[in-house]
Amino acid sequence: ATASAKLADALRRQEFRERIGGLVERYRALEVQEAAARVELAARKLQRRQDLVAQARAMSEVLSRDQQDKIRQERLEARERELLGARDATELSRLKQEAADRILGEYQERVRKLEE
Repeated sequence: ATASAKLADALRRQEFRERIGGLVERYRALEVQEAAARVELAARKLQRRQDLVAQARAMSEVLSRDQQDKIRQERLEARERELLGARDATELSRLKQEAADRILGEYQERVRKLEE
């Protein structure tokens, strides 16, 4: 009876070890999955930051170009005023306004004709 009891005890221990081993393997697999998820999350955060930095750089370049264009335009207008003189600048402004009024009138006439 003692041999069969020892054998039964040994089988129970072996079965217990296998169950524990299986649990340990599943736990390790979950740890690996968790670590992989953390790495993926960190990669996403890094990509998002890189995207934001790229957007900020692009916006900065656009603003810089806009500022440069504005400065150039102001310089051109100042030079134009210097060259034409105050009277000529007034005349130029009047001519521009007349042209704008003429274009607006033509546009309104087209709209009126289309509405008819």
